[in-house]
Amino acid sequence: MKRKELFKVNSIKLELVVPLISAFLVATIIITSVVLYHSKKMVEEVMVQLKNQMVSIIEMNLDSKLSKAIQLSKINYDSFNNDLLLVSDTNKRERYFSTMIKNFDDVAMTYVGLENGEFYGARRNLDNTFNIVRNNKSTGGNSEYYEINSYGEGTELVQIFKKFDPRVRPWYIGALKNKNITFSSIYSHFVFKEPTITASMPIYKGEKVLGVVGVDFLLTWLGGGLRELPIGEHGEVFILDEKESLVATTVDEEIFKMDKGLSINIKASESKNFVTKSAVAKLKNESNKKYQEIEIGSKKYLLVKEKLKFYNINWDIFIVILIDDFLGETKIILLQTLISVSIVSLLFMIITLIVIKHIVNPILKLNESAKHLASGIYEEVPLITDKNELYELTNNFNLMGNKLTNLLEHLSEEVRLRTIELEEKNEILNKLSYIDELMQIPNRRKFDEYGVEVLDLASRNKRPIGFMMMDIDDFKKYNDTYGHIAGDNCLKKIGEVLRKSIQRKTDLVARYGGEEIAVIIQETTLENILNIAEKIRINIEKMDIEHKNSNFGKVTISIGVVYGQILSNQRVEDIVQLADEMLYKAKRKGKNRCEVLEKK
Repeated sequence: MKRKELFKVNSIKLELVVPLISAFLVATIIITSVVLYHSKKMVEEVMVQLKNQMVSIIEMNLDSKLSKAIQLSKINYDSFNNDLLLVSDTNKRERYFSTMIKNFDDVAMTYVGLENGEFYGARRNLDNTFNIVRNNKSTGGNSEYYEINSYGEGTELVQIFKKFDPRVRPWYIGALKNKNITFSSIYSHFVFKEPTITASMPIYKGEKVLGVVGVDFLLTWLGGGLRELPIGEHGEVFILDEKESLVATTVDEEIFKMDKGLSINIKASESKNFVTKSAVAKLKNESNKKYQEIEIGSKKYLLVKEKLKFYNINWDIFIVILIDDFLGETKIILLQTLISVSIVSLLFMIITLIVIKHIVNPILKLNESAKHLASGIYEEVPLITDKNELYELTNNFNLMGNKLTNLLEHLSEEVRLRTIELEEKNEILNKLSYIDELMQIPNRRKFDEYGVEVLDLASRNKRPIGFMMMDIDDFKKYNDTYGHIAGDNCLKKIGEVLRKSIQRKTDLVARYGGEEIAVIIQETTLENILNIAEKIRINIEKMDIEHKNSNFGKVTISIGVVYGQILSNQRVEDIVQLADEMLYKAKRKGKNRCEVLEKK
């Protein structure tokens, strides 16, 4: 009888255990599969976000450095055309180039080469000291480098390069060939003997070539910013030119070698770094792929190839990231989670046999949350009152869900912060390119671009428009009498008056060049624009800035005004010319006055 009862008991237990074990095994497999699947998707998303973040940071870093060369080339070009860079005046010329080289970090040299073979500029030495260079008839065609004093003027001769002709240099020839801003190919710098690129821009007077302005950038200074990238302990970033030579790299490796006194960039295929050689060889065999996982040695890497296109520069950016550097900890947590799920599932089976009624509902809730988690929605599971294995399982599940959610939120926040940072830096760069630093008003570039828009709008709408050209009376005499520092302070004060006088968003006041100021007034009457012009003239006169070499004994301004219907075939230059004629009419009539031309 006892044997039969025992058999019955065992049979009942078996009937309960088998489906329960089966159910828990199935549930464990499902949860494990879901976690593995979504962990794989999460890993892929993390790596893609990391890749995009890296590319954005690298492009921003390179753009910020190379843009300095472009910006300085344009400044030199404008200064030459507006007589701020007077090559015939030794002191002014040397002070100008000394100021430019000191104010632009990462720039090795800035200079101008003239069509007659003359060469002037300044250089930043490797020890961050500065020299100016002269090359003209007085130097016998040699480039002579001098130390500079506190005023930025040459003093003691420190170095001579014999028979240097800028007209045969790659940067000079390339600028004339392209007839615009251009970057040279990588070459060995004649002074520093290091790989260099030059941003150069031709100077014309009509069709006649006057010379070329240039800015040198050493490639060895480019790698410094790359080494700060968050690429992990074993990651690498390197850049190749169109000849597959190293331009920059984050590894401790020289990018060039010396041959017969000249620097030659090392080919990627000749690199001593095994990862660099393997990565290039891998993408060479699969050139159509920009992003992939590869094995180098026994380790898995994420390999990314992106194009950097900046003006005529066409380089390849390679990003090689050891996956375990970023996902090693995540994989450990995932393994621990899976083991924990398996162990706790077994404990649940034992508890369920004892308190099946109390277990069913929590399991159902946990299963439902697991399904939601699998679909990307995390809902925290309420904890039961009894702190048993089911309580631990539920708590571990919530911890896992919170970790996954926090990880995704952290990544999203990182991307958001990086995006904000990039937008802020782009906004700063854009502002700097359109604002005159001294007078704190828009510059010539902004005026030219905005003028085209305004003329087009006025032509289409058949609305009148007003242009002003202003010039500070006898400003050269002011500079000669009081010095350039006083002249700069005078321009700053006049800039403040102009900003207060021209406040409508549709109007524009800009520094046209030197002491010339241009103004555009839309949607106004002739009477109103004359009132504005007169107000500006009077306010500047009221500042009572002493000018003993002026007929008025103070700083004054003359203004030329053009107002009327603008025809569709007129250009900004045409309107500026008309306003300029009115300006000089005001000058001829005694200065400190306004002259107007109304076009109907």
